[in-house]
Amino acid sequence: MRKKLWIWFVFLMVMGMSVCYGANEPVTVEFWNGHTGPDGEVMSKLAKLYEESHPNVKIHTISMAWDQLFTKAELAISQGSGPDLLTLPADRMVENAGKVIKPINDLAKKNFKEATFDKSLWDLTFFEKKQYGIPLDTHPYVIYYRKDIFAKNGITVPNDTPLSKEEFLNIAQKLTDKKAGIYGFAFKSLGVHAWWDTWPFFLQAGGKLWDKNGNNPRLDSKAMTEAIGFLKSLQGNVATDQLTDWQTAYSMFVTGYAAMIQHGSWLIPGLNKANIPYGVMMLPKVFDKYASFANMHMFGFTRINEKRTQAALDFVKWMETKNNAYEWGRGSGNVPANLEARAEYARDPIFQPIAKTAELNKKQLYMSPYIKQNATVVYKYLVPTMEAVYRDKNSNVKKAVAEMNKQVKMVLKK
Repeated sequence: MRKKLWIWFVFLMVMGMSVCYGANEPVTVEFWNGHTGPDGEVMSKLAKLYEESHPNVKIHTISMAWDQLFTKAELAISQGSGPDLLTLPADRMVENAGKVIKPINDLAKKNFKEATFDKSLWDLTFFEKKQYGIPLDTHPYVIYYRKDIFAKNGITVPNDTPLSKEEFLNIAQKLTDKKAGIYGFAFKSLGVHAWWDTWPFFLQAGGKLWDKNGNNPRLDSKAMTEAIGFLKSLQGNVATDQLTDWQTAYSMFVTGYAAMIQHGSWLIPGLNKANIPYGVMMLPKVFDKYASFANMHMFGFTRINEKRTQAALDFVKWMETKNNAYEWGRGSGNVPANLEARAEYARDPIFQPIAKTAELNKKQLYMSPYIKQNATVVYKYLVPTMEAVYRDKNSNVKKAVAEMNKQVKMVLKK
């Protein structure tokens, strides 16, 4: 009897040692993301910090453009390689659900508490009752302004309430000197930014992209023509009438040739690097209700129940703690999904307008309800239409958006 007990004891010891050894084996998590700017540097630093406290785990971080990421990830995963973990914008979730990112209902239920996060962001990680991610942040559009130019002209602005349309235009007009090539506002009229700059005012005018099921587009509404009309009225007045891409608009702002620019919260680390005196305020309320453009980043898992999955999960849990979620928010400029981290973030005066915008904008997240054709609609139809109407000051906006709506309707029916 004693001999049998001894044999059983030795067996358990060996098994225990095997389990411990397996847990301590070095593991590399392939982590892909689209944070290609200074926010990518912040994410890499956090990954390195995680590695310091987890010496057996390496987080191999690769950053690339979002479209490139999804194309490469789908191919690599089909061949048994590629990322174990990635971040993605929420509007790209549906088109990649199942192909690139896997459902994580059980994993999420066992390892995360919904109450930890902003509920509106948590809910947006679901599609057809399956959860595909863990929310990381939201990143709304706000106005950045040159503190030095405002101070020189005796202008002060609130950081917790939006300016009215009249207040915004008066400030922009006061700071415009066309002869010197200086404008009150830098408006982006080329590329995807032409749509992003239009989108908040489309929402403010009461616009909806499509019906609640995502079947019928509403891109030819009065709200669209009003939003475009507002921005066209700025061209040649308080903003240059030259077509302006993102890089040009940003350069104008950094060099002092534009006093204001609207952009996402992710601009913060770049402005800090540029070392210029800037402030942040909410977008002006131009139409009947307040709204802004905001998207969300989420963590997505490409594999479930594999050795590297557990290591990837542990990294996400570490990132979603209050302190680390706050460090991501502080470093990237984006509003943490973790509510405790968000409260800390909102106490910083530079982040207050961003946090307030996120709070008011919960039901206006970018391109929702999400559909599989989001990327096609944006890049094939919305962007070219925006560029065309801003290129020609005499363009027939109503006709242009009606044609766009007709084409998008055919896409949604496929």
